[in-house]
Amino acid sequence: MYVGWRNCRNELDGVRASAAVSEHALALERAAHSDTLASRDDAYDRLAILEEDLAQHEELLASAEAEVAALRRESDEKQRLLDGTIEKLAYEEEARQQCSRECAELTARVSAAADETAALRGELLALRGELALLQQDLTLTREQLDWWPRPLTKMLGAARSWFRNPKAVPEAIIWTLIPARHGIP
Repeated sequence: MYVGWRNCRNELDGVRASAAVSEHALALERAAHSDTLASRDDAYDRLAILEEDLAQHEELLASAEAEVAALRRESDEKQRLLDGTIEKLAYEEEARQQCSRECAELTARVSAAADETAALRGELLALRGELALLQQDLTLTREQLDWWPRPLTKMLGAARSWFRNPKAVPEAIIWTLIPARHGIP
């Protein structure tokens, strides 16, 4: 009776250890998920700053285009000013394209972060499902242990030990008399 109880307790300890490992893995996944959310929020903040810069550059570009139109109507003497403004306009256009490229890169990063978040949510749901199954198994094992008679549990433990390590009859008797030999403390 003592051997079967210890065997059941060992199985219960094993299930508890598995549940603890699952809880730890879940905590790690939650931490990784929160880090991903923080990274995503930082990316959104950077994107907002770039959009503000882009709006400012667009305003500068619009004012430069208006200035170019006014300079075209002016006389030939002001051609030098017009050339300078065109160079300025080219510089602003290049800055706008660079901002557009950076915006596209940040959009791709945000999309990748969203995909990673979705994957982490899926993994989290899978881990929660595994944890629920382990808890159900633990509950079922406890119910079965409470329901089964103790001598039958001992006999099943000994039979399981014999199936794991086949032995001759005299050797099996010795192993049965010394419970620590077949893994039952």
